[in-house]
Formats: sequence, structure tokens, C-alpha cells
Amino acid sequence: MSESLPADLAYRGRPDRVRVKASLLDQVGHGCPGRLNLATRPGVAPADRSVRRPEPWPFLLGAVVGAVTSVHRGADEQEAIRAAAREASRSGVALHALARRFLDAAVWNYLEAHDERVDEVGPLSLVGERQITHGNRELTAWGLYYESPDGALREVRRLRVGSARDGAESHRWAAVAAKLALDGSSADGRAGGRRPDRVTVVEVGLGDGGAAVVADLRSEALVRDFYQREARPVIAELISGTRLTPGRDCDQCGWLPSCPAMPREAGLLGLAEPATHTRSVSASELDRYHGCPARYFGDTVLHLPKEDDTGPAQLRGLAVHRWLAAAHARPDAAACAVEDLPEPGTGVPAHHEVLTDSEYEAAWPFLRQHVDRCPLGDEAVASVRVEPVHRVYDPTADVVVAASPDLVYRAGAARRWRETKSTLGHLPTGVEDAMVRYLAFAVDVLLLAAVVRADGHDGGGAVELEVLGPEEARVYTVDVTDEGLVAAARRRVAEAAAPWSRDLDFRPRPSSACETCPVGGWCPSRGERPVEPVPAGRTGAVAAVAVEPPPF
Repeated sequence: MSESLPADLAYRGRPDRVRVKASLLDQVGHGCPGRLNLATRPGVAPADRSVRRPEPWPFLLGAVVGAVTSVHRGADEQEAIRAAAREASRSGVALHALARRFLDAAVWNYLEAHDERVDEVGPLSLVGERQITHGNRELTAWGLYYESPDGALREVRRLRVGSARDGAESHRWAAVAAKLALDGSSADGRAGGRRPDRVTVVEVGLGDGGAAVVADLRSEALVRDFYQREARPVIAELISGTRLTPGRDCDQCGWLPSCPAMPREAGLLGLAEPATHTRSVSASELDRYHGCPARYFGDTVLHLPKEDDTGPAQLRGLAVHRWLAAAHARPDAAACAVEDLPEPGTGVPAHHEVLTDSEYEAAWPFLRQHVDRCPLGDEAVASVRVEPVHRVYDPTADVVVAASPDLVYRAGAARRWRETKSTLGHLPTGVEDAMVRYLAFAVDVLLLAAVVRADGHDGGGAVELEVLGPEEARVYTVDVTDEGLVAAARRRVAEAAAPWSRDLDFRPRPSSACETCPVGGWCPSRGERPVEPVPAGRTGAVAAVAVEPPPF
């Protein structure tokens, strides 16, 4: 297997030792190939000795495993949960109130799922994790390992914060886990008794207690075939990737400060000192934080199971967003037209497959306002892209700032980023008012200005904010070479980012929004008297963002 590393990164140490963790296989094809390769090389580090500052709060799934392990060894369930919470908090930052509530529910859900598995397959005893080591190669999978009394059955369980998954996306991890159950040894090197006749790999959803059997392999040959088919080719790709591709995992990479593929702009967020740890942020996440820090933490950081939080305004905004995304993604880059948007109930609209009848009815007045402002009708428009993600690293703050404009295109030589928002309220009075009301507008200005500078692009660039009302609309434009407006954008973003960057407590901010909070079920403050609201116009509007599953 290849020992190649990304050529553009200077490193120290020896790359010949390889440690493959099963969880890395999930990311192959989705994350940065160079980062994933480096994540398998425990013997190398950046030559400039830069380090990623890890998040300071406790590992929530580790606390669940700690409590479950104690219960299996005979401890009382509630005492095991309390002890796990105390142990997790010894790192210096106590478990957040939402995490503490989830821990309690997760342990009970897991134990119920365990009892159901025992009813199905018979008694199972918890055993130590297994690993495979051959010289300088190591294969591991973090999970819970079980064995039947006679050793004929071995079972490995993967924990999910939300619900169990049993689709193809789980097969890579399961293939490694099955291989370890068959051939692995314990940490002290012991093989662990007879070879099993049957190996099962199960996912357990801690949010709902559901379990999914991902693999049930009833012979040694089936285990080996499953591993060869699902895992081995991916591992070969994992340890040989050299392409550096900025993505959602950049804040997890120890090589971030020295990565040449990541655009950088010192002081982008306008902060005077580093945030509490290396991380990433977007405008929608900062809006979420200012609405309620506890909601931000539970949703964005902990990825807790969520309730439906879409009210009428959000449903309308998402409907507008989806229709425009479909319209602007047409291969011919045609401009939106009145003919595409018949009055509800009178005809079939273009892209009718993306909206229900009720969604179209709610979105129609706003979409009609867009027609005269659609930029794609201009002959000079080219290189149209819908919702591309852009990232820029701010080394001063040690934060990756991300944005996904609704539409990116070129108008002649100039780059253009456009955000589109819908509102029932008054339109902003001007550009600076628009940046106050819509944080994404200000963030886009800073990012495009940084990208233009980094590329040395002499065609310039502009960010457009299109605000659609049911009866009127307006496009607000900022040329990113306008130093005054860029400075105003930086002040707006710094105002939003400063409290977020220093916060380690993420205290709840009770308000009327608690009723529709997606993680409110985990919050002990839901229903409390609302605190003083954030001044109007300071939180911006929640942007429509792609919903991604938790990374575990």
C-alpha cells in the first residue's frame, strides 16, 4: 500500500506507521483525501509545529459508554449515569445541561435496546475492544463488543446519537467491526478464545432506542468476503489520498494552519484573539447562537436528536429557496420567467416537483417578485453555480468561516454572489441596514473580498442581497473593493462573532421561540420566563441551509 502523503505539506516524523480507525472510512469520498490520509499517520506532525486546539467539552458518547459499562458490571443505573457525568466533567468543562439530559435518556435507551437483543440472540457479555496489529499497521473500531457465553457469537455495536442506520452508508464501518470481531485481539494482545460461528454488527440509536442489524454473518468466509468487498478497497483509498480539498472537516485537521489549499484572511472575523478552540462557523450558526446559545450548542455541536421546528415563515422561506435553486440549476441557465409561475390553481408551474401545492401557494407571491430581478437573463452572465460552499480560514481567530451563497456567477469579468431572502416585513432601508438584518450578507461580503484578494482576481466582485416581499422586492449590492462597506461588514460580523467565540457555557435564553426549538426537549429551561430579548434587527434571519446528519 502507498506511503504517499500530500506533497504540498511539510511534515516531521515517520509516515510508515498506519492506524486505520473504522470511522474514517465513512468519510472517504466526502472529506478531504489529504486530511484523511494524514489522520491515519500517528507518527507525523506539521513541520511548523502548529497544532489544532481541540474542543474543550467532554465526549458525550464516551460518557454513555462509561455508564453502560458500569451497569454491565453490576452498578445501579442512576448511579452509573451520575458517575459517568462526573468523570466526563473532570476535563475542566462540565457536561452541559442539555448533554446531561441526553446522557440520562441515552443510557436508558441503550439498555432497553440491549435487553431486546438478548431476548433475540441469547445472553451476551461485554468484552474489551479488539484491534488487529501487523507490524506497523493497526486496525480499530470504537464501539461496544459482546460475546455469548460459549463464544459462538460475537457482536459489535456502534452508537448513533440519533437513530440507527442500516443502509449502505453503514457497511464500511460494519465490515471493519466484523473483521475485528473475527480476527482481532484485545488491547493486551490476547486473541480471546475460540473463533465465533457468527458475527453480528448492530447500530443503536441513542435518541430513540432503536437498533438495526447491519450485518449478520454466519460463517468465517462471509466475514472475510464482507471485509474484502466493503472495507479493503476503501482503506487502500484512505491511506493513499494526497489531494487537499477544503471541506466541512477542515476544523478537525491538525494541518489547517499550514494547509495551502485553504484560503486565509487574518482578522476576517474582526476578533482580536483566538476563539476558545479551533472550529468553523457560518452566518446561520451565528444567528442560531444569538437566538439561544443553548440551542446552538445542542443542535450544532452536540447534534442532539431534533423535533420538527419549521414554522410557517420558515416553510415559506424554504419553499422559495428550493424553487429558485431548481430554476437556477437549469442546464441552459435560463432566466426565471412569468410563464414559469402561473397563479396557484391555474396551471402547472415550472419545477412543480420540488414543491407541494400548499408550498407553491405560499411561495408564489415572492417568486413572482423575483422574476424581474433574476440575473440570469443578462448575456454577460456565465459560470453559474447554485449553492457552492466557500471557506476561508481566519488564523487570528483560529476559525474557518463558511458560506454557501444561493447563486454564484460571473458578470463579464466580475464575480457575483447572490443571497435571496423572503420577508413579510419592511425591506431594509439601505445596504448597511441590510447587513444588520441579514448577517449572511455581511459574511458573504467578507468572504468574497478575501477570495478575490487571495486569487489576485482583477475583475473584482460584488455581493448581492435580494430581499423578496409579497408585493415589492429590492436587490442590495456591495462591491467588495468598497473599503467603507467592507469595514461595515466586518464590524457587523465581529459584533456577532465576539460573544460566540468566548462562550463555554452556552446558557439557555428562554423566549417564545422555545416552543418550536428543535432541541427544546433536552432543555431544562424550556417553559421558563423569557429573558430580555435581543434587540430587533440584530440576529438576522435564519438562512436556509442543507440539513446534514450528525457525523456519528
